Order: sequence, then C-alpha cells, then structure tokens
Amino acid sequence: MEIRKAETKDIKEIYAMYDELEKFELNLLPKKLRAAQIPWEKPPKIEKVIKGRKTRIFVAEDKRNLMGFITCEFESPPGNPNYKEGKFDIFVKSKHRGKGIGTALIRTAEDWFGGKKCGAVFMNHYAANKNAIKFYKKLGYNVISLCSKKLL
Repeated sequence: MEIRKAETKDIKEIYAMYDELEKFELNLLPKKLRAAQIPWEKPPKIEKVIKGRKTRIFVAEDKRNLMGFITCEFESPPGNPNYKEGKFDIFVKSKHRGKGIGTALIRTAEDWFGGKKCGAVFMNHYAANKNAIKFYKKLGYNVISLCSKKLL
C-alpha cells in the first residue's frame, strides 16, 4: 500500500468514494432525519482541492486501486491570523477497513498539517459512528463538541 498526493486522474474515483460515504453516513442518521431526505453536504470541488495552496488530498492505493482518501485544509480562526488549525475528512472503502489504511492516511495528513505549522487538527463525525469515535480516540483525538438537530 502507498499513500500519495491525489492527482487529477483520481478525481472520478474520489467522487465515487464520496457517494459511498454519503450512503454510509445517511444510515447513521435517525429514521426521522433519513425520511426527511435532508440534502447531504456536497463534497468539495476535488479539482480545486488538489490544486489548492491550503488544501491537499491524499489517497491510499494498492496495485493501482484506490482504497481510501483524506481531504485536508487549514485556516486561521476569526481574530487570530497567527494560529492555524487543520481539518480533515477521511474515508476508507468498507472492504479495506481495519487494515491500518485510515491510520496511515491520518498520520500522513498530520505530517502535512505540521509542515504548515498548524497548532491543532480536527474533523467532524456523526455521534452515532461509534467505530469512528473509538478509532480517533485510539489516535489521540478527543471529542470536544456535539451538534443536535431537530426537524421543524
């Protein structure tokens, strides 16, 4: 397995993985929210992320098959231009989970964020995704906020 910077040739497959991620995350929602068919957040413009100065996508590849990806971006919080935080979204195809791919992708992203002088790294995930919470905790991440939603 190799972790490498995403290239334009990977765009179609990255979007396909985003589709798989959407289905996975929709199943984590309570039935009421699923039934409401709330639009899922659209993935970023992969083309822009690949070419961005403050963004990066890494992919996990084995024998020319993509197994997962991590999108990375950093920014300064309002009012604090000298401090930067990194944010990532990660996805590993279901058949490749539990093989160290997610860990390798996150470590690669952390190295990239460190090189950009970020002081912290975070990601958002669903509270119902207990496996993800356990996984991130194992890597040293702490849950710092929760979000609640109600249909009107």
